[in-house]
Amino acid sequence: MPQLNLRFRLFLVALLILLFEGCTHPAKSNIPVVNIPKNAEDLYLDEFGKSIEYIQLETKPGSYISSIMDVKKFGNYFLIKDRSGKVLVFTDEGKFVRKLGEIGDGPGEYKNAYSLAVNENLGIIYLGSFKKIQMYSKNLEFIKEIKLPYFANYLNVSNDDLLLITNIDSEKKPSGNISNTILYRLDQSLELKDSTLFRSVLIKDNVLRGFTTQLFISNTGDDTYLYTPVFYDEFFLRDTLYQIKSDSIVPTSKFNFVDFTFSDKGEKNISIKNIVSSKSYYICHYARDKELMFFIYDKLKNKGFHTRKGLIDEFGEAQFIYPLDLSNDRFYFIIKSEFISSDKEELNPTIGIVELK
Repeated sequence: MPQLNLRFRLFLVALLILLFEGCTHPAKSNIPVVNIPKNAEDLYLDEFGKSIEYIQLETKPGSYISSIMDVKKFGNYFLIKDRSGKVLVFTDEGKFVRKLGEIGDGPGEYKNAYSLAVNENLGIIYLGSFKKIQMYSKNLEFIKEIKLPYFANYLNVSNDDLLLITNIDSEKKPSGNISNTILYRLDQSLELKDSTLFRSVLIKDNVLRGFTTQLFISNTGDDTYLYTPVFYDEFFLRDTLYQIKSDSIVPTSKFNFVDFTFSDKGEKNISIKNIVSSKSYYICHYARDKELMFFIYDKLKNKGFHTRKGLIDEFGEAQFIYPLDLSNDRFYFIIKSEFISSDKEELNPTIGIVELK
């Protein structure tokens, strides 16, 4: 990959100014503002769902799931990224098919799957592992891989291009290290087309912080959006959703938390995990004073709904919902096996799929 040039550094300076002004002076911002109140109420999944279906994932040798980290729909398959680092393939009826690829350190193998992306139009699966990206066919067969000089944090597809988000540490300063968030655009054959330095953050300590479910890029079919959180102490909140255009990244919506505060050390009471945009909704996962919160905003009605821990399903469990097909407002959630079956044998979880109204 080419080194960052002056164009990207100038872009960074302009962006940092924009971020600072947008986060500290919301009244002067020209972008739409979505207000998130302090008050929360119980919200039920069936109040928002046009349809809800459940798919029990088959339990058999080789199919055991420790914890679902991500789900992708690919043709007649579900691709399940497990906490163990494997990707397991099930039919759309939940029957186990096989493990995707081979586990290992050699060519054509992966040690741990950190990110998945699918291109339904071209019939391609992309798998991001440690310092490599792999391609698989619609028949689940390995095609090729490329090696990277950095970690492949997150993958998504937009207009048949593969988008890659990575964080690269650069300069070391007495006050801390600089971490750069970079967006790469690759073609369908994994050849580099473009790269943009999106953000630089000063990290004052060496403590690793993050969130297991990373949903950095939202693709609604017509538009592509970007939100990447920062979990280090700062004296402002990264509260802006961006739109990825062909030649730029522009702010599109600001999320105003009315009870946002921070201490004299930069410790914030609000920690945003994910902001996702679908065709008709914004979804925000965040924590307030370390309590998980869920916010859903209807774009068509310009109305938001706010609750603790998630939407309550028919089993009485609060659920965060995660992207499955944002162009059709379809999301997935996970049902623990004990709510579905009374069998003594521990079963794989059940996937719930909701299409929002």
